[in-house]
Amino acid sequence: MSAAPGARLEHADEDRLSVILPGDWARIPLETQDDANEEITRVIRRQFPRRDELATMRRDTREMLRAIARDARESDAVFLAASLELLPGLPFAAALLAHYIDVPNAELDLPLEVRLASAAPAGEVLELENGLAARELQRSVPGPEHPDAYTTIRLHYVLPTPFADRWVKWYANVPTDVDPELVGDLFDAILGTVRWYPERG
Repeated sequence: MSAAPGARLEHADEDRLSVILPGDWARIPLETQDDANEEITRVIRRQFPRRDELATMRRDTREMLRAIARDARESDAVFLAASLELLPGLPFAAALLAHYIDVPNAELDLPLEVRLASAAPAGEVLELENGLAARELQRSVPGPEHPDAYTTIRLHYVLPTPFADRWVKWYANVPTDVDPELVGDLFDAILGTVRWYPERG
């Protein structure tokens, strides 16, 4: 399943989680690894012309996305999407996934801002369009032993949910040399569109 620019991608759960993604994204199904592999193969065929000079890139991208999908399934993720065209300078391989996490019982009496801060000790608490969220941002620069590797920006978000006992944690991996703060602003806007339908209190 691919999304048109600005499309809403949804996950069918007991409530429907939705997020609006800019640009062009492919939703990777997580029901089985075969389902994920089939969609990844379709996406690779769409994105990369079958030219000999692109064979290595096709193979590497396919294996990377399969590994991301495998890790997502093993972590009980409920959502995985890969960007096909996000913005100029943000390559195809950007990925966004989400899974639910338990809310620590020991912190239920603390203010939400304090609880979120403890969920992202290396980050900060932000006010997104949909409310408070915690965010951690890291920039990983490959060493000289990996000359062909990309610089990667990794973002982790924790968002409250309508459910009393769980939050949702989002992970974004973005291979790019773009200013990390600009990438952070972009994903702040994306995660600010997360909603649950039907809406709950």
